[in-house]
Amino acid sequence: MTRATSQDLGVIDNSWQIVGVGDFNGDAKADILWRNANGDTVIDNSNPSGGFVSQDLGVIDNSWQIAGVGDFNGDAKADILWRNTDGDTVIDYSNASGGFVSRDLGVIDNSWQIAGVGDFNGDAKADILWRNTDGDTVIDYSNASGGFVNHDVGVVGTSWVIQKG
Repeated sequence: MTRATSQDLGVIDNSWQIVGVGDFNGDAKADILWRNANGDTVIDNSNPSGGFVSQDLGVIDNSWQIAGVGDFNGDAKADILWRNTDGDTVIDYSNASGGFVSRDLGVIDNSWQIAGVGDFNGDAKADILWRNTDGDTVIDYSNASGGFVNHDVGVVGTSWVIQKG
């Protein structure tokens, strides 16, 4: 058996947490999305030599949490799904210059929680899985115009739990 090689990233202070992994710059290599307890947010972009180049996104108020990472617009770059404690929901779309373009999806009642992100319909775009406290379950399918098409899966008893992977 061949053992994969690894790279020691060194000791990283425990105030930093990995909150997502995706190809944010479109180079077909996974990048690491970090968040510090103080709200600082950084992407470590993989480079050809096997190391990383850090991109600091700045300090983002802790009322905003990263709810998921996925390619919502099908451009082969990972995007960041944010949710505020007040229910406001935003997608930061990665762009060609290495930055992000924000799209506010609006305030969605906090009885709805984001249960996951994934390509549920096989169109190469990430979709959002929502779950209401009453068990109602909805998938918002990303569409070609940059919006979402809502598909109600139905009420699934609250004794059933969606496990995030």
